[in-house]
Amino acid sequence: MIALALFLALAACSEGVEVEVRQGAAGTSFATAPAKAGFDACIDRAYLYAEGEKPRQLWYATRGMANTPCVREVRLAANPEGFSADAPPALKAGERYRVELIGKGFTAATVFAGR
Repeated sequence: MIALALFLALAACSEGVEVEVRQGAAGTSFATAPAKAGFDACIDRAYLYAEGEKPRQLWYATRGMANTPCVREVRLAANPEGFSADAPPALKAGERYRVELIGKGFTAATVFAGR
């Protein structure tokens, strides 16, 4: 069931948006990278899952206000203006995670390892 939901979510990626995961001293952030010039891949919701036999949601952030400026990157430890979020989890080195970003006209996801 989860695999089908993931397939459908990825199939909805109509504008070819990719997710960039940035991990460093400042923490972890997730950004949109549209493949099509001129497409403004503004994030409305972000979800983080622990990968495994039974993936489980660890964190989410959602834009609560319609007039919030376009956000193309969300940090795991800091909410962009107009977003609300769960308390961020501590990522474990070597553990596998999946992040999913959703916005108007796209759903994009990627799997990465914690550092």
